[in-house]
Parts: sequence; structure tokens; C-alpha cells
Amino acid sequence: MTAEVYLFPGMTKQLETYPNRIRELRLAAGLTQQQLGDKVGMTAVNIGHLELGRRDASMKALQAIARELHVATAALLSAEDNPLNATPEGRQLAIDWEAAGDEGRHAIARVAESFTRYRPERSQPRLVEDMDRDDDGEVSPNAA
Repeated sequence: MTAEVYLFPGMTKQLETYPNRIRELRLAAGLTQQQLGDKVGMTAVNIGHLELGRRDASMKALQAIARELHVATAALLSAEDNPLNATPEGRQLAIDWEAAGDEGRHAIARVAESFTRYRPERSQPRLVEDMDRDDDGEVSPNAA
């Protein structure tokens, strides 16, 4: 038996606020936090913390939760984090990355870094050490 998840009008916005799908799948299975917690050896409070992203779960805990909800472990992840949602190109990239070995991954990282250097706007924040400072040593307001 698998849990089917139905999104009704107005639900999508509410579900977007959760960092994973544990709550969504638990509710679809008709379980309370207490019931799921009892089945996987956790308290209802811990289940709530996991659902809200306040605590990280071990792989063992995620596997137990997935087993009780009759879904794949990856199904507990948010859409953005779920490898099952990757495009064919993204899946192939992950396969190639794993097959590259340490030396190959290092070479790929160097190539990727060379491309990011030439972007007009860097998406990475600058370190405070790299920012302009005024005479008192404070970071100046124009240093972003």
C-alpha cells in the first residue's frame, strides 16, 4: 500500500512552508504525530520538530518513517531536494559525478569555478574580510 497525496485548492501554499514532506505524507496516511511516533519509536514532539525542520533526522529514522508511510525514503524530501525529481540531465550529471572519482571531481570543480569567476554578478556573498572598511575599521555601508 502506498500513500497517495492529493493537493486540494489552497493546500499548495500551506505545504510550501514545510521543509520536507513528512507532515503531508503522515496526514495522507491518516496518522497523528503520536501514532507515527509510536510506530517508529519517537515522541510526537520529535515528529513535529522533524516536520518543521527544527531537527535533522538520522538516515535510520527517515527509513523507519518512510517504511511506516509506505513511501520511498526520497519521497520524504522536499521537491527541490528530492533526487527523484531531477531532470534526465541532472540524473546523468549525478551519475557522471559519482563515476569521476576524487581526481575527476576535483577537475570538474576547477572547471566550474573558472566559469563562475566570469559571471557579471556573483551569487556568493563577499567575506567581511574582503569588504571595504572605514577609518574606524567598520565595514562601510557601500561595501556590498
